[in-house]
Amino acid sequence: MTTTQHMVDQPPNGLPQPAQNKIAIIYADGNKFGTIRDELATSGSAHDAAGRMSRELQDLRKSLLSAVMSWFKARAADEAILPYVVHMETDAREKNGAAEPQYRFETLMWGGDEFAWIVPAWLALPLAQLVFEVSADWKIGGHALTHAMGIAICDRKASVRQARSIAEALANGAKKAMAAPENRLRIAAFESLSLPEQDLDRHLRARLPAAAEDMAAEIDKHLSLPGNKLGDLFDRLRVLTGPQGLPTSQVHRLLRLPPHDYETQCAAYFDNPGRRTAMERKEIDIWPGDPTDQIRDEIRSLLLAAELGDYVNAMPPVCDRPSGAVS
Repeated sequence: MTTTQHMVDQPPNGLPQPAQNKIAIIYADGNKFGTIRDELATSGSAHDAAGRMSRELQDLRKSLLSAVMSWFKARAADEAILPYVVHMETDAREKNGAAEPQYRFETLMWGGDEFAWIVPAWLALPLAQLVFEVSADWKIGGHALTHAMGIAICDRKASVRQARSIAEALANGAKKAMAAPENRLRIAAFESLSLPEQDLDRHLRARLPAAAEDMAAEIDKHLSLPGNKLGDLFDRLRVLTGPQGLPTSQVHRLLRLPPHDYETQCAAYFDNPGRRTAMERKEIDIWPGDPTDQIRDEIRSLLLAAELGDYVNAMPPVCDRPSGAVS
């Protein structure tokens, strides 16, 4: 396997510092595939249903892996984007006819209805979006196939075994947030080399800032992301955290406020004509769809901005809208 150091060596120019030397473990697991197999068996033998499910799922998964490889190859063909997706020293050898390009991508597991990959942190979000776009219309026998995904972002020196366990736990958390099977994603970024080995939920609840303390009991529900809306969500998150967005210091200041002070302080900031951003308060809420609770959705948005801002702004330029097709 490619070493984690090799995975992030020679990062692209201009990459946000926090995203450098970080890897991401992407884990995905099918939702109730066993139940779908059982329902297919009602119209035939269990043996035939299992065989059909296995064959068709294998074909769909091949199409996903093919789309991922096409995605990398298309971007490796663009000199400006090449450093994001290829180990540059192996690319140099390839140009001399000595080796194929070595993509910044490694498969840790690929079998059944689950898979796990390791990539640089700056590729985690666009690849998650790609997976959900490619698999959006997957069906077998009229039954929709959906996945829960977990992404653990950590230092490249952290334990891959622990990071993978965390990614699996995050995917399980995304499952718990579902009222019915759907494509859903849960992400957590860790700065410390020491990753939590037990009771991940307790660890994640403990690090919630004051403004979000009332979300602790249902943290997976509030912070898991809809897989079919990642493109819109990431676009809005880039606006919120970009050069014309809310300053990072202000994001953290608002999150440190106790819930009863948040509304007053947030309103005061946006009423101040001398504030450091031209964005309007309504742009804080990045969640697609009509807001159900303005204050809570703003705080959820600020939590994502604090945790993922550096990574969404590290996405390769042509990865803004990844798709299964080569473009």
